[in-house]
Amino acid sequence: MNTLLFREDYHININYVTNGYTLQSPAGQISSGSSGLMTYSFYLDAEAAEVEVIGTWQDSKLFYRIDNYAGGAGQPYYAYQGNVSSDLSLSMVGTVAVTMRMLDGGLYAAQRKNLGSMIGRGWKTISIYNATDGTATTDAFIQLLTIRPIPVHLANSSLSGIIRGTKDTMTLRVPTSIGATATPSAQQLGNIVFPLPYDLYPKSQGTGNWYDCGMAKLTIKCNGGTHGNAYFEALISKASGGSNYLVTPLPNSIGTWPTFTATLVGKDSNIIYARNSIGMNMPLRDITLAGNVRAFTGGGSDKRGMYLQITATWPAGTEKTGYYSLTVESAAGGSGATAISAM
Repeated sequence: MNTLLFREDYHININYVTNGYTLQSPAGQISSGSSGLMTYSFYLDAEAAEVEVIGTWQDSKLFYRIDNYAGGAGQPYYAYQGNVSSDLSLSMVGTVAVTMRMLDGGLYAAQRKNLGSMIGRGWKTISIYNATDGTATTDAFIQLLTIRPIPVHLANSSLSGIIRGTKDTMTLRVPTSIGATATPSAQQLGNIVFPLPYDLYPKSQGTGNWYDCGMAKLTIKCNGGTHGNAYFEALISKASGGSNYLVTPLPNSIGTWPTFTATLVGKDSNIIYARNSIGMNMPLRDITLAGNVRAFTGGGSDKRGMYLQITATWPAGTEKTGYYSLTVESAAGGSGATAISAM
């Protein structure tokens, strides 16, 4: 009698590296030249959830699927809960593999990317894999997978077509009064940095394609100082490739205002505690905080995210100071957490 022995080291190759874009820096590697698969099974105790990923892969060379497994098929109505696509289960559509896109050439590899939504409570399995015939020519790295519960009416199967969502709003006071025991001195507007508004993110194409993002509205109110009472509204959008945005003043403005420009920027990562600086494996990884604003270069160098720098420029000799309230608003799909598509 012949005995077939299974040696797991002959059949299973687990790749784990620690140079990812997150603080803990793990990355699951799917190697080229062989078939690879990673899965995550969990119970979703919510009506709907968004799925997002951080990682780098060759465009159209990775695939993913979300499966919904249900038992108890002894009752006829349970048969409809069989293996159906979670993000399309309301329409009873069968599971299909979805191609993962990376149309930006890796420029936004360190940014979160949207993989659609899943709908319905129950056990789910997310699978990410490369070509099963082993013909993949580039290594792929998955570094973070996030499942974010959301109201079911905000679930979007993709970031194309009509997208249901919310409004992304950010406010800033210049100068700030928090922690002050007396009225702070009036300030001049200079460089102001906001996290990049949702609708100004490129959806997939990269900074070279100006049509791949939407618009945001900038509102500024001023009181006091040498500027006095004034009000300003502008539309922020793109009209050309590159990292610059177009700031178009709207007719509702009141008073005299400087010229405003807007630019996509990144931030440096400053090492606060270096790896092994306290002792062996203490800390295990470099502990970093966001540092100075700089030009956005993309890839792993911009794992701190994407930011919008608004610059106010007064004509020489006409600079004014005041107490300013700034608001930036834009449309946001789903929960508003992830603006770049991986589909």
